[in-house]
Amino acid sequence: AVIREGKILVSDRVEKLGHTGVKRVTLRGVSEMPEIKCAEDVKFEGDVLSFLYSGAPKELTRELGTLSFDDLTIADPDLDEIFMHYYAKEEI
Repeated sequence: AVIREGKILVSDRVEKLGHTGVKRVTLRGVSEMPEIKCAEDVKFEGDVLSFLYSGAPKELTRELGTLSFDDLTIADPDLDEIFMHYYAKEEI
């Protein structure tokens, strides 16, 4: 369960809570910071760019096709990121 100020925001199995539609995208070998729509929690250190992506997969592949990079990883977010997704969503 995700609880804030004594209220349950969401309650389910961890596997189901992780299905937010958000993915952690990591690019290695990036030379400059690109602008990517629907990207949040963007981190750019050295030649590694990492961000949470919540848009349509087709749009992501279209945007990535214009970039130069050496390696790409797309994964489900970790438990902390899932928690923050639900927590931040309730603040809006």
